[in-house]
Amino acid sequence: STIIPFVLADTVCAILLYITAHIYVRHSEGTNVEAKPGVGRTDAAEAPREPSSIPSICALTYLLNPYTIMACVGASWSSFEACAVLLALCGAASRNPPLAAFGVAAAAYLSLFPVLLAVPVAIALCNGLDREPRPQDSKPAGFRRVRRWAVLAVFSINVMLWLTFLHLLSNVALRGFEAPQAWISEVYIFLLTVPDLIPNIGLYWYLFIELFDFFRPLFLAAFLSQPLIALAPLCIRLYHRPLFVAVVVVMLVAIFKPYPSVADIALYLSLLPMFAQQLARMRLGVLAVTGFVASSVLGPVFWYLWIITGVANSNFYYATTLVLAVAQAVLLIDVLSATIKFDHKSTSSETRKGHKASQ
Repeated sequence: STIIPFVLADTVCAILLYITAHIYVRHSEGTNVEAKPGVGRTDAAEAPREPSSIPSICALTYLLNPYTIMACVGASWSSFEACAVLLALCGAASRNPPLAAFGVAAAAYLSLFPVLLAVPVAIALCNGLDREPRPQDSKPAGFRRVRRWAVLAVFSINVMLWLTFLHLLSNVALRGFEAPQAWISEVYIFLLTVPDLIPNIGLYWYLFIELFDFFRPLFLAAFLSQPLIALAPLCIRLYHRPLFVAVVVVMLVAIFKPYPSVADIALYLSLLPMFAQQLARMRLGVLAVTGFVASSVLGPVFWYLWIITGVANSNFYYATTLVLAVAQAVLLIDVLSATIKFDHKSTSSETRKGHKASQ
């Protein structure tokens, strides 16, 4: 009975995944229909699966993922964080600013780092989904500009209102305790200072155990700032793919969180099938899968040998966490590389077709 809330949270996640993928696939099909003849046909032919099956694949990938099952059985609150993140992505896909704002606020309230999703979600709300078709619009450009600013204002105000409401609700719930405001430092400051170095699947614990205290702030800032540093280049280079940028941000947060969970990995693995067409050119998938499998199998073994039997040491277990981090990094690089190649080929095809038409 203790895992029932987590089962329900995972079920809601699967439903939100299906809805988000359905909206995105329907949008992509509309883009392909309105595209000029000959543009993108090769790319569409290279898609590994029929678009109509992608929403079901996304939902089943999440529900049947061993990482999801492990997090559910372990009663990890990451399931609720994943639910909030998917709510934000669903709101962005449906261009619903209040829904997207609630998702971003709830995710940031639970784990702080998903606040970075506010940028790609805002871009999706203002400019539309990836490669959105632009039919002939009689409205002037000034009207569209005003509309974008209005959507951005509604989204920002809703995020602030929801964050304020959630924090006030927490203060009211903890009013009977001696220090009702202490939860802020125990949740958010705790994530930024990383005082607890209990072994986990992240990169921080072993490094900060071995590190001199003098260098701790430097390395802490370097690790925590990686998703933030990458956010601006991603939004500039892939401004036309805001939903994809949001998924990449989820991947970066999963890699560089101080206290990650396997549920974080399951979340972005279930989102990637949405972009099957542009990810058909991935080349390092086998290497990434090998890393995931090796770390998943050897991690519990080395943990048992180190903690239970005492015949191994922390180096064995930390090696598996490094393998997991490398596998995630390889997958991230491969995903970005495949998307950039896809965009480059599409742009080149359009340019050549334009030159032929002009001649």
